Amino acid sequence: MEASTFKQIFLPCSSRLYAAALRLTGNGQAAEDLVQDTLLRLWMKRDALPPDFNAASYSLATLRNIFLDGRRRKALDETDEPLDRLVVANDRQTDTEIERSDAATLVRTLISRLPARQRQVITMRDLEGFESEEIRRATGLSEINIRSLLSRARSTVRQQFKKLSAHECSRN
Repeated sequence: MEASTFKQIFLPCSSRLYAAALRLTGNGQAAEDLVQDTLLRLWMKRDALPPDFNAASYSLATLRNIFLDGRRRKALDETDEPLDRLVVANDRQTDTEIERSDAATLVRTLISRLPARQRQVITMRDLEGFESEEIRRATGLSEINIRSLLSRARSTVRQQFKKLSAHECSRN
């Protein structure tokens, strides 16, 4: 892939990448670094990219993976601290984090069970942060169709989540 083609494909995604990086890092400078790392990785992998890929989704996924890799690395580095400096989370914090993680996993599982179009629209909108216009261009669906599919998908996930959560509570 030529440099001009790369710029044409990925530079329009940079504002969305920056917004996502800012949400993840909470720091403007770190967000800029993360976007730069993402573009660098995409440039290095440019010849291995699939022929028909969604540049925005692919770049956001790459950004997220780089961020998570950095957090894992940082967590591993922090464990080299002396034992007297380590801070242990209390049980309530740990339980809350586990519950949130379990709920997020359950929601992703429920989304994966949706019909294809509903799954595609809810993933693009709620998980990847696409605007309706971008979803319309990527899918070819009308604005009304997108809203309808998104509403049905959210309703289905909400109902199934409540049902499964109530079932879990009654089991415990």
